Amino acid sequence: MERGRHLYSAVMLTCVRQLQMVAVLAGLSTLTTAAVAQAQPDAPADANKGNAKELMQLGVKLLSSKDYLGALAVFKDAYSRFPSPKILLNIGTTLKLLDRNAEAVNTYQRYLDSPDADPARRPEVTAEMERLERTLGRLEITAPAEAEIQIDDQDWVPAPSARLYRVAAGSYTLRARREGYQPFERTGTMEVGQSVAVTIELAPIPKAVSQVFVPVPFSERFDDEPAGSLEPRSRLGLLARGHFDVDGGAATFLGGTFDVTRQLRASAAAIIGPNFGGFVAAHFAFLTGTIQPIVALGMPIFFNDGARVAIRGAAGVEIVANRHFSFLVELGVEHLFNPQPMVEFGGTLRSINATSFIPAFGITARL
Repeated sequence: MERGRHLYSAVMLTCVRQLQMVAVLAGLSTLTTAAVAQAQPDAPADANKGNAKELMQLGVKLLSSKDYLGALAVFKDAYSRFPSPKILLNIGTTLKLLDRNAEAVNTYQRYLDSPDADPARRPEVTAEMERLERTLGRLEITAPAEAEIQIDDQDWVPAPSARLYRVAAGSYTLRARREGYQPFERTGTMEVGQSVAVTIELAPIPKAVSQVFVPVPFSERFDDEPAGSLEPRSRLGLLARGHFDVDGGAATFLGGTFDVTRQLRASAAAIIGPNFGGFVAAHFAFLTGTIQPIVALGMPIFFNDGARVAIRGAAGVEIVANRHFSFLVELGVEHLFNPQPMVEFGGTLRSINATSFIPAFGITARL
């Protein structure tokens, strides 16, 4: 008998606790039930609205079975198919049941901002928002209307819907994006009851500039000019030339050259054997590419039984192989102002012509 009384007491206690839990859940779901009843889509006008209605019915079943996460996913899917403000009430209330109060208030705010919101529901929704906001802070956001806003990992929402955004106490991350603009991100800390104003300015993404590089021949380069992808050649160079008299005989020239301008060059060299002397000349290039037609004017001075002074005119071509080397071919005529009457050449005496045809070949090396 005593055991029966204990069993009876345990059963009665369990029943009382179940009744208390039902009463609590009934109090929490008052707004939810009303919202669900109001949020059922009307008869479908198109396929999207029909799909949303079916999803709403499924969401209500999940909500009744306390599968709040499942219901939230279904309500969001329904809203993406048919963005009726009534569905926002279901989303907001489900978030509240998940204790995600900041998201719930933001969703309620989107409902109140909608021109299709039911005026009869506004006082009830506003009162619920005020109750939840007691533990939250506010972000007052100014952003371009075309931008989208995200707080932490919540859904992206249009900037006009996020002018006043509630945030839970603690740290938060605010992001903004817009097609063609660089993303915006800012972190901060929010306290209960605090309001923080944030102005978002998005910078355009710089447009890529296509660059087409046309290599410029080395001969057009000077040290004081941009070189692009190729280094400029030095103005200074070393030269070696050979002058060949068509009547016999030859002379070697060793010296240096200097680019006065892109087309005008000056050179000086020592004459080494069979006679010795010096040579100065100026070259002018008609073109500045790889192959350069040139004219030249020079003055050779030979020392053989005194100084023998001549003048040389020539035409030819310089081939620029790369920035280090170029090759020269000239067809020239030299005139001696005071030629030596007779010169021993190969054991025999020869007379020297005052005017001679003397081709030249040379190479120039630069750093």
